[in-house]
Amino acid sequence: MTLLTYGAPAPERYVSFDVPRDLAAVVESFPSWGETTQLVINLVLLSWLACSVPLLWPRWGVRDTALICLAVAVLIEAAQWLIRTGRVATLTDVLINSLGGALVAVVTVYWVRPRLENWVRRPSDVVAAGTAAGA
Repeated sequence: MTLLTYGAPAPERYVSFDVPRDLAAVVESFPSWGETTQLVINLVLLSWLACSVPLLWPRWGVRDTALICLAVAVLIEAAQWLIRTGRVATLTDVLINSLGGALVAVVTVYWVRPRLENWVRRPSDVVAAGTAAGA
C-alpha cells in the first residue's frame, strides 16, 4: 500500500520492483508522518494471520506461517495492480508485509503458543492434583 499525498495524481497502474530505491525513499523521509504510518501499517497488516495460523494449526510452524503471509502479501499487491485503485504495487511492500508476519509468527510459535498450551492444560492438572490430595 502506498499512501499518496492529497491531490497527487495517482498512476493508473504501476509496479515497482526496485527494492533498494523504495527503501532508500523510506529511509530518507523516515521522520515524515506518511512514511512512518505506511511502514507501521505494512508491518502489522498480516499480524492477525501470522498469529492465528500457528494457534489454529499447531503443526504449522514459523516457516509455514511466513510462507502463507508471503502468499497473501503477493495476492494483496497483485489485487492492487489489477484493480485500478490508484495504489502502487511494490515488491518492498510484499517484503515488509512478509517480515511483519514472520516476526509475529516467531512470537506466536515460541512465546504465545507454549503459554496458551500450558494455560489450557492447567485446569485438568489442578483437578487431578485436587482429587489426589482429597483421596
